[in-house]
Amino acid sequence: IYETKGELDKALDYFQQSLNIFRELGLREGEANALGSIGIIYQTKGDLDKALVYHQQALKINREIGRKEGEASQLGNIGIIYQTKGDLDKALVYHQQALKINREIGRKEGEASQLGNIGIIYRKKGDLDKAHEIFDQVLKTEREIGRRWGEANALGNIGIIYGTKGELDKALDYHQQSLKIEKEIGRKEGEASLLVNIGIVYHDKGEPDKALEHLRQALKIFEEIGAKLEIEKVKRNIQLIDTGTYE
Repeated sequence: IYETKGELDKALDYFQQSLNIFRELGLREGEANALGSIGIIYQTKGDLDKALVYHQQALKINREIGRKEGEASQLGNIGIIYQTKGDLDKALVYHQQALKINREIGRKEGEASQLGNIGIIYRKKGDLDKAHEIFDQVLKTEREIGRRWGEANALGNIGIIYGTKGELDKALDYHQQSLKIEKEIGRKEGEASLLVNIGIVYHDKGEPDKALEHLRQALKIFEEIGAKLEIEKVKRNIQLIDTGTYE
């Protein structure tokens, strides 16, 4: 609850108290969960080194008590931290370990999430064909388990790959499929992000009016949900396209 409201310090205090109680009672699973939650808060605050310490402690406990799902989850969190730090090779190792465990325990949701992380790493490394191949697997798995937001993410990522390759009509098609799902499930932030992606594709197609129309729709949604960072980014993009200086 606190995390979604952005009241991170209050959340931190709450999980710290929980951690102390779990330790006093010797409840190791609860201790691992609290450590993981504290790690995520530090991640959100941008304190990646501190986040890493907490996730590694949580990983250690999950391994000691043989809790495979928790182990996979923490490996994934550590992978995301290394990804954010720009250490893609290290991130890949952690996500692959997490993927392996999720497959061993038959946890399809975790498998799809880790494949998605691996796909993003290959895209960042410039291996677009490998990334595309992985996101096709993600899309298939997300559809099998009926996780619609995951399906939307996979479609959006394939759209980004086509955009990077310069296949703009295909990029547009995938982004629009993704946008349709985001609207249906009412995920406002996802909807706005897709509108931005579509706007950028229209800009690349040499259609600045359509680009601006989509970016303004995105801005309106970001303002409604109070996504301050995104508001600034979109405003900057609108200004650059408006003045013809967007690269």
